[in-house]
Amino acid sequence: GGCRTGMAKMTNAYDLPARKVIHTVGPKYAVKYHTAAENALSHCYRSCLELLIENGLESIAMGCIYTEAKNYPREPAAHVAIRTVRRFLEKQKGKIAGVIFCITSSSDTEIYKRLLPLYFPRDKQEEETAVSKLPADVGDENGETVIDERKIRIRPLPAGAADRTVATAPLDLPLESGLASSYRGGVDSEGRPVMVVVGAHFLLRCLDLERFVLHVVKEFEPLIQKPYTIVYLHSAASLQP
Repeated sequence: GGCRTGMAKMTNAYDLPARKVIHTVGPKYAVKYHTAAENALSHCYRSCLELLIENGLESIAMGCIYTEAKNYPREPAAHVAIRTVRRFLEKQKGKIAGVIFCITSSSDTEIYKRLLPLYFPRDKQEEETAVSKLPADVGDENGETVIDERKIRIRPLPAGAADRTVATAPLDLPLESGLASSYRGGVDSEGRPVMVVVGAHFLLRCLDLERFVLHVVKEFEPLIQKPYTIVYLHSAASLQP
């Protein structure tokens, strides 16, 4: 069934010396779309690690997903690869026993020897060196590049809707054009925050509701650190006004 850029799929390993093989599709690189390529590459590594855990596996050897054929600069790509793995292990360190970066060229080997101690310092001296040598942008909690204009924007609601906030976020969904806004709507009977999500102009026959809800949960994750309730409202769900 194919595999989209940034996604990953698992197959049997057959005669290869491994239990499974994870396949992923790395992005093409163009300077104009540098940030998109970085985040797609980060998705590749994270998708592979997520599949690893989902299938009860504990170790993985990862080649350079970025290829010369797709024009990806070697050192910036290595930064993305290592920081994404680092961020993932911070959250899932108890579930993964080992990640091996499998390098096949001397130039890539030198890059990884230089960069790995910055993200995985082995002693206090390497830690102090990392502070001064790490790039200014080491990504968000997942290792993805942070884009200020794409952050969730929170602003006061119009007059008459006191004590509430509204947040809107661009959605990366395979749908017809649509809009989604989220509102904090007080608390439920258990005292949990209620987040009201209003979707409009998504065609119901095209909408993968489970994926949409997972996206909403992902967007809320850095904002809400305790259990909460989601109320989802849907309007303008057909081609007709």
